[in-house]
Amino acid sequence: MVATQKLRIVLPFPENAAARLTVGQQVTLTSPLTPGRLVEAGIDQIRPAITPRSRAVEILIYIDNPGGWRPGGTVNGTVIIDRHEHALLVPAQAVVRRPAGEVVYQVVDNTARQIQVTTGQHQGNLVEIVSGLSGNERIAVDGAGFLTNGATVYEKQVHRNQKNESS
Repeated sequence: MVATQKLRIVLPFPENAAARLTVGQQVTLTSPLTPGRLVEAGIDQIRPAITPRSRAVEILIYIDNPGGWRPGGTVNGTVIIDRHEHALLVPAQAVVRRPAGEVVYQVVDNTARQIQVTTGQHQGNLVEIVSGLSGNERIAVDGAGFLTNGATVYEKQVHRNQKNESS
């Protein structure tokens, strides 16, 4: 018999994440059985999960069943490793690797101006800019990898067809 009131959540993480995980650290849990419901919990245990194919670590979380979750079911967990308040994020495709390092292209009067930047964390398709931009710049995103310093930039304009209907 399986008890459904108390659940043990096991989440695997790669070995290189182990140093950034701590007991008590907050985790946001979701289940496909209850879409849209977020459950906040803390890490109860961290243990190695070394196998012939993996050097992962597992975090264990013990929670009261929030309702509708089943033992053996799928649970996704998000652990916030670090918080960067007021971080400047740009689309990853705007950051281009050049011999000088990582750059973005600021667009000023239809001209690309190369600005060297220092990047930080990545979140999805966004990259944190630690230095090099103030946040007020207009930067090239689409086609940034094809630009060079001083290149002319033509903005993409969207044209909408409008039908004139007569009755």
